[in-house]
Amino acid sequence: MNLTRRKERALVAELQRVIRDTHYPLSRRVRTLRGILDKLEPPPVREPSPAAAEGVCDTARQAGPAPRPTVNRCTGPPATLGSTAAAGARLIVWCRDCRHQFEPDAAEMAERYGAELAVPAWHKRLVCGQCGSRKIDFVVTGAKR
Repeated sequence: MNLTRRKERALVAELQRVIRDTHYPLSRRVRTLRGILDKLEPPPVREPSPAAAEGVCDTARQAGPAPRPTVNRCTGPPATLGSTAAAGARLIVWCRDCRHQFEPDAAEMAERYGAELAVPAWHKRLVCGQCGSRKIDFVVTGAKR
């Protein structure tokens, strides 16, 4: 593709903006855009750290995998759609078959299905709007959009 330097800079700036502002940084679309950006503006070559040059990383690798951090399991009742909405938490839902991802509004879901419905029970009702599959996963997170 023959681009002038000005058009190439504009394309690089637009790709960087789209990648930076996306809600789905691991999506196929964003990975494709990153590949295009890397061809237009290759990332800088990283020098190995002094520890890697001395073989410290190899020694650590031979010691085995690092212990996994413990996960705090909740022992109380499951979250409800109402408590999720009241906490301002996000529901992120995705299809395991077609990888369609969606973020329903917790307040709307509480209004539609009832505020007292447990989130795991709500999850069992979900069907992918793109392919019709019932193989749905979800996460409740407090992270802001």
